[in-house]
This record gives sequence, C-alpha cells and structure tokens, in this order.
Amino acid sequence: HVTDYDNRIYEINLSASSKKYVTERSINLDFITDTSRSMYFPANLEYAEGSENASTFSSLSDWLQGKSTSNVYYVISEDKSATMYAVFFDNGWKYMDSSYKFYEKAGTGSHTPLAVPNGLDVNGGKRLTGIIYKSSDAPASYNGTSDAKYWSRLDYLNKAVAIASETVYKIDPKSKISLTTFNANSTRVGPLAKSEEVVAGQLGAISLSGGTRHDRGLLTSYNGNNYSGNSNSATETGASASSYGSAFSEGSANKQFAILVSDGAPNFGNSTSLGWSDIIKQADKLKGIKDARGEKLTLMTLGLSLNFVNATERNNFNGLASGSGYAKNANNGGEIVKAIKELVENMIE
Repeated sequence: HVTDYDNRIYEINLSASSKKYVTERSINLDFITDTSRSMYFPANLEYAEGSENASTFSSLSDWLQGKSTSNVYYVISEDKSATMYAVFFDNGWKYMDSSYKFYEKAGTGSHTPLAVPNGLDVNGGKRLTGIIYKSSDAPASYNGTSDAKYWSRLDYLNKAVAIASETVYKIDPKSKISLTTFNANSTRVGPLAKSEEVVAGQLGAISLSGGTRHDRGLLTSYNGNNYSGNSNSATETGASASSYGSAFSEGSANKQFAILVSDGAPNFGNSTSLGWSDIIKQADKLKGIKDARGEKLTLMTLGLSLNFVNATERNNFNGLASGSGYAKNANNGGEIVKAIKELVENMIE
C-alpha cells in the first residue's frame, strides 16, 4: 500500500491471502491513456486567493489590476473542451493556451500571447468560467519542465503509472502490464517494463497531440490495431496492425483489467457522426472479454480534472466503468496518485 502519496512511497504487504491470489491469478492490465494536448495542462491548481474561496471575475483585465506581475494565473473556458489558459505579464497582461506556454515538449509554434480581455470572451469564440486559479508549488523531484511551479497532469500520471507497474510486478512478476494511447489517433505502445525508472523513460518518450478519441483507444486495446487519419473505428476498417497485438485474450488464465484514463470530453474532429454511443460500444466490447474462468474483463476509469468538464460528459465517462466502484476521479496531482493506488489495490486484493 502507499504510505506517502507525495513522495510515492509504497509498502508491499504480501500477506498469505495476497500470495495465494497472485500465485493462482496473475494479472493482465492495460493502461489506456489519453495523450491529447490538454494533458500538458497543470494538475496542481488552487484558487488564486486562498484554497477555500473561489476567486471570481467578470473582467479579467480588471481583476488583474494591482496584482504582482511576477505571478502566473490560470483561467478555463466554459465549453466542453475546458481549455486552460496561462495568464502572465509580458509588457502587459497576456494569455495563451497553457500547454504551449510552459511545457517544453509542446513547443510554441504560431501560438502568440494575446492581451487579456476586458470581459470573459477570449480568442476562438470561447468564454471563460470567471474563476481564476494559481499553481501550487511542485516538489523539485517531480518537476516536468524548467518551471518548478508547473506540474502537468501528464507528469503526475506518468509517475503514478510507473510506480503502479513496478508495484504489481513486485507482487507478481508473471503479471502482464501494457500501454495503449489515444488522442485523435490510437497506438498500442506495448508492454511496460518492470522497473519504475525504465517505465518512466517509456512514458516520457510519448508525445501529445490534438483530439480525444476514447473509442479508438478502447478498440486498439481490444484488437491490437492502430487507428489514425480516416480509419474508421466504428466499422473497424482502415487500421494498421501494431507490433504487439491485443492487450487481452479470450480464455486467458490471467485476471484481466483495463484502466481508461482521460482528462476531457470526446473530440472526434471532423467525424461529426460519432458520439458517446460509439465509445460505449467499444467499452462494452472490451468488457465482454472473458478469462478461463468465464469472468469478464474489469474496465476501470480515471477521470483527470473532470470537474472542469460539464456534468453530462463527466457522467458519461464514469459510466463506462464496470461498476461505480471502478470509476475514480482526480482533480489534482495527489488525487491522481491516490486513485491509481486504489485501482491497483482492487486488482490485487
């Protein structure tokens, strides 16, 4: 079990019952992980003026009057994309998508900072929620960028997955743990290593991109095919075979689990005919896989910062899990680690 969430200290308790369990029933686990660009958004936010009371505004420029120009704040769009913008001073108060502002791997490209609005409307036809946040300090050992105050959802998730994988392997070296990623495309990344350090390297090598196709991620985990471009995951055509095949197998001697991780609502791009029904279809297909004992695969979900997404999208995502006890939500970094720990404990109990 975890004895220190912040420093990721795990204590492996191999009781007689757990030894018996892992000897008889090893685990097949696939992390199906959102790699959309929003995973670069910060995960360690708090209200700008204290942790108890929301800091609200009707005019962002007015709210910033008299504030220290050395501070960085964050605001979020109210649409289902919940885009997060960094607000900072650079010859005047400016804002831009926070994934391009701070995360080195994202680059800046053509994303130019814009002057903060007088009201709530920002570039691209989006409107802000009217709540302003700041970033709490991140421990230096988990700093994912050159800015010690910027600790992304991806940084937290990678740490949690790396330690969870090593933990399961220590309990049962015969377990099989792998990774599938999705944004606009889906990819079977394949097996994760047994060392936290090596897994961290595997995860750190993954780049993020636009789009959020849960349906493709679920289907790739199911059949081992990668989907991109105009390939149709609804009809399962136009895919390319991965080097690793499906994460699971019908009649496996192992108990089978998948953890679907996402921080946002679906974004199907130009595929306007697709919706939640397509995601549910693929989730049900994955949950229909049976092991040698006839037990169905358990699908777990972990929603990251879904408090910023509307309730319908949040409930739809949570509803994909095999049961309410398998649907976890995390709104900051510490909760991400705790949720992964709880899901892993559900597997090894």
